[in-house]
Amino acid sequence: MIPEFGSIEFFICSAMLYSTRVRRKNESSYFNCPLPKKIHMSVLYRIFGIIVNIAAVFLAISLVMSLRVLLSSPLNMLSAFMLFAIVLYAWFSNKFYMLVLVKQKPVKRKLRDWIRVNGIVSLIYSLFIILGMAAFISNPDLILEQMKDMGVTVPAAGLKTLLYVLLVFGIVLFVHVTWTFRLVKKNISFFSHE
Repeated sequence: MIPEFGSIEFFICSAMLYSTRVRRKNESSYFNCPLPKKIHMSVLYRIFGIIVNIAAVFLAISLVMSLRVLLSSPLNMLSAFMLFAIVLYAWFSNKFYMLVLVKQKPVKRKLRDWIRVNGIVSLIYSLFIILGMAAFISNPDLILEQMKDMGVTVPAAGLKTLLYVLLVFGIVLFVHVTWTFRLVKKNISFFSHE
């Protein structure tokens, strides 16, 4: 298999050979790099993880900036709780990725519990995002009218782009959480019983 220059396979093969700094005698160039399917999946999982982590950083900043408003009513507290669960899920799933999947180190059982609890809340929130954004994308006039009633004017194209971005984030979050649950179950031997 010879990866095409500029493709993701070429990048991964180059990174693999640079990181190990070991070349076999029969490998004259980076193009002979074997690329198993497992690497494709781990790269995709990592890309989804990066997207979730970037969103979690923005959510954490918005939670800190709007703390007074979020504590003003029970409904706001519920949404703050769900957003905080996404931030915690991103933190603990990243910790799981680094310690268990990359370094192959045993970790405490608490990590699995934190991933499960915050992952379930994140999963529910991602379903709300997916269903809500799908409904708004199918009928964007509904949200435009509501925004006009609040005194905010938003261009329809910009709103539709935002709805699609949120839909993609909801799908990525849903896939990442279910994938993490499977990886936790697969690597259950790394979790100690302490």
